[in-house]
Amino acid sequence: MNSIFNRHGKIVAWIQETEIFDLKGRSIDFVNNEAVFNLRAAYKGTFSNGFFRDKNGSAVAFIDGSTNGPIPPIPSLNWSSIDWNAFIG
Repeated sequence: MNSIFNRHGKIVAWIQETEIFDLKGRSIDFVNNEAVFNLRAAYKGTFSNGFFRDKNGSAVAFIDGSTNGPIPPIPSLNWSSIDWNAFIG
């Protein structure tokens, strides 16, 4: 499993292949073709180049080895105004 970090470098979740887990080990979201969905199949944003991005393209979180991030690449040079919990909620 890979750690998922927020903008402050704090671990907020884990990812293994395409499945995202909370800190208690519960499955909470999944990635399909770079799109992130919750378990009810609601679109949450994207996961590309190691960065999770909200629906506006702003970075929410990242994993080790991420590239082209905040100061993020196109489509946004900003961190999102929402935090990880709002992103996955």
